[in-house]
Amino acid sequence: MGGGVCFPRILMKLDLQKAYDSVEWDFMNDMLEELEFPDRIQKLIMQCVSTPSYTFAVNGESFGFVKGKRGLRQGDPLSPLLFTLCLEYLSRLIEIIQRHPQYRYHPLCKSIKLSHLCFADDLILFSKGDVMSVNLLCFAFEKFSRASGLKMNKHKSGFYCNGVSQERIEQVIRISGITRGNLPFNYLGNVSPERLSIKD
Repeated sequence: MGGGVCFPRILMKLDLQKAYDSVEWDFMNDMLEELEFPDRIQKLIMQCVSTPSYTFAVNGESFGFVKGKRGLRQGDPLSPLLFTLCLEYLSRLIEIIQRHPQYRYHPLCKSIKLSHLCFADDLILFSKGDVMSVNLLCFAFEKFSRASGLKMNKHKSGFYCNGVSQERIEQVIRISGITRGNLPFNYLGNVSPERLSIKD
């Protein structure tokens, strides 16, 4: 997370629980409308999303059909693109909280106004190591979670910090509901406070 002068900073790594299976169809439809997809395309996409049904295999025999109620189909080439549209809502919420007068960027991300990264069902949120900035990021994620149906897997999520007091660490644990993790960790490769080696 950088060397030199030690500014208080926080990085939260959030894992989405059963991400593809949890997307609410109403939310998906609302996103297509908000992003101004043509009506015909929107209807075709929602037809693809909302028509699956499932059977149960017992002792090699299939029984009955259960209609799906939410989620994107695993393995469907359309699903990763639709999931990206879902995360666009979170990105827009975070852009709003970035304009809040009490939000502070991670010191090493301020010049490019970087606040988050999303790759599939793994998210990384950055901020300065103050309680209000963390609180605002958590507020944005909670709003996104309620709208989309996508929830955090607290057992696979954690936060990483530097230059933050123990008292503040405990406050972050209470606000976020996740525990402090240890560096390095993997996110599209090795994330470490040290300079990466050629192997890394």
